[in-house]
Amino acid sequence: MVNRYTEWLDTLRDRDQLLAELWTDTEGGRLPLACWCGRWPDQPHLLCHAVVLAKRLLDRFGDPDQ
Repeated sequence: MVNRYTEWLDTLRDRDQLLAELWTDTEGGRLPLACWCGRWPDQPHLLCHAVVLAKRLLDRFGDPDQ
């Protein structure tokens, strides 16, 4: 299911705008994202929707702690 979400996210015309809004909403990546897919990050191998979004934010805006 997460793979389909990733594919869908990458097809959105306004994806960059939505990511920018999420970046603002999370105070520049300082507030955590949440997902109910599993017990991530206790299981780092588990890919979930929050991980997909976090990776996209990191790729676009960089690490907020750097």
